[in-house]
Amino acid sequence: PTTAPAIDSISAGGGVVTIGWQGAAGFRLQKGSNLANPNWTNVPDTEGESSAKEVADQSESYYRLIRD
Repeated sequence: PTTAPAIDSISAGGGVVTIGWQGAAGFRLQKGSNLANPNWTNVPDTEGESSAKEVADQSESYYRLIRD
């Protein structure tokens, strides 16, 4: 089985957080606010991409890449 690529960069500036990874078809970024009881949701428009931008709103967030 193919493993998901790892998140390889996270940067913040101008109120935006940019998350980067090696893009691959069939992979997408998910976001959760709690690791003890995660409720993962898809970050829109990330399937097959290699980065995502999120508003840096001071809320606690965790990210993972998953394969379909």
